Amino acid sequence: MRRALPLLLALLLPSAGALTLCRVDRSATPTRVPGIYNVTIRTVPECPEDGYAVVRLASGREYPWEVLSPGRPFTWRGVPWYWRGQWVAESGKIYTFKIPGLRAPWMWP
Repeated sequence: MRRALPLLLALLLPSAGALTLCRVDRSATPTRVPGIYNVTIRTVPECPEDGYAVVRLASGREYPWEVLSPGRPFTWRGVPWYWRGQWVAESGKIYTFKIPGLRAPWMWP
């Protein structure tokens, strides 16, 4: 069921022709608490207006899938340094990625 969920989300999007599945940029900004971050994921600038991306955070616990479109980034607050993101490719395969900027609390300057 978990593998089918991203495909179901993609099918639920309004279909005005062939939609383009886009790559994503990701970033993290530190909070006051060492090792805790606010993570923002957005589509890449090359993503066409009708493009989208299906992403979520995972590690320890999994957040629900989010459908992103150009100009509509998503921010998760209070994310621990060891978490990763997941992205759905056109093939339906789920890829796990690291989020640049996340550092362990003992790695702070």
